[in-house]
Amino acid sequence: MFRKATGALAAIALVASLATASAPATAAGVSITGEGSSFAGTALIAAQSKFNAKGGAQVNYTKSSSSKGRANVSAGTVDFGASDITYAAAGATAPANTVLTPLLGGPIAIVYNLPSVGKGLRLDPATLGAIFSGRITMWNHANIKKLNPTKSLPAKAISVRFRAAGSGTTANLTQYLAGNKVTGWTANNGDFTKASGAASVVGVSVPSSSDMVTAVDNTSYTIGYVDLADAAGKGLVYASIKNPAGQYILPTATAAKSFLAAQTVPTDGSVKINFLKKISGAYNLSAFAYGIASSNYADASKGAAVKAFFTYVVSNAVPTGYVALSGAAKTAALKQIAKIK
Repeated sequence: MFRKATGALAAIALVASLATASAPATAAGVSITGEGSSFAGTALIAAQSKFNAKGGAQVNYTKSSSSKGRANVSAGTVDFGASDITYAAAGATAPANTVLTPLLGGPIAIVYNLPSVGKGLRLDPATLGAIFSGRITMWNHANIKKLNPTKSLPAKAISVRFRAAGSGTTANLTQYLAGNKVTGWTANNGDFTKASGAASVVGVSVPSSSDMVTAVDNTSYTIGYVDLADAAGKGLVYASIKNPAGQYILPTATAAKSFLAAQTVPTDGSVKINFLKKISGAYNLSAFAYGIASSNYADASKGAAVKAFFTYVVSNAVPTGYVALSGAAKTAALKQIAKIK
């Protein structure tokens, strides 16, 4: 028992030492810019505000899309990026000296606008995929009725909203549907139409997470997908999605944490999510967001600032709708952040 206790204390000490070693003081006047993931945008901008208030380096993060985050890091036009998928998952090669680290996680909510139904819509991966690929086009389709026998489903056409190409949220959604072996779907780096296997565009493209919220909120009979944080408090309702354990689960931070905590995190910080993991109470349509930095900044003060900001994000509480890293994921992240120079 003494040896087990000693091992546990040593593990705690390791995480603490990594956090301390990865959080250098940063001089006032240093300014760093970042861009990318809108999925993580709410959390990163909230962290930025608190980090900047400390009076050291100043962070300016712009939420756009994961593809822009990766592209701008590659082009050298920003000091750091954020992406919901890795370069490898996007079919791209990371720039030399790239440091990739998970920063946080969260659920992807399936949002809908059905006045006659309200809360409580149930979907499974196959039905969700058929809706998004245009094989199910009416809200009162037999497959949806079977999952929602007590709901008053309207005889109305389904209006799909999807993110413009390059979205990391889309990339994770397509990986989820492909991972669940939904007919027609292939994993894709963020092109909804190509991933769906549809012969033509299904639905209407929107540029950002906030635009997705507005589009679904303002238009009856729509369905879309967005990070829970952007949708929270906007009056939108979310579908319960059937997980491999046979349970219909709403997107919550708790349910997403149950799923993400069960994923294997390699030492390089990248995670290949197993969307078929059978976990009671888990919401499997969940994802990690990554920070992208360099191990060789030309300006060492900028490298120190990025390192300090990433450490702050990983080591502090996240806003409602997100999942803070813990356990193996946090340990891996702090090891990756320690490489930033």
